[in-house]
Amino acid sequence: LEKAQKSVAYGCIKYADLSHNRNSDYVFSFDRMLDDRGNTAAYLLYANTRIRSIARTAGVEPAALKAMAKDHELNFTVEERELKLAKCIIKYPD
Repeated sequence: LEKAQKSVAYGCIKYADLSHNRNSDYVFSFDRMLDDRGNTAAYLLYANTRIRSIARTAGVEPAALKAMAKDHELNFTVEERELKLAKCIIKYPD
């Protein structure tokens, strides 16, 4: 249990750190990082756990869940001009 707690805590810290602009300051807050609402790792982990629990209760096997997800892949088409623009923009600093 302790190993799982540490793993979740480290994941929350990493997610919060990486979700902020690296060139701007932010206030380090465990409360915000561990919040189970909003754009946080704790919320994403909770949502994933709920989905898996619902699937398990419905008798859906994990392999079937993965197969369903593969059947619904999002396909994005990127036009050449969009790619050129993205390559140009990425050259500028944050």
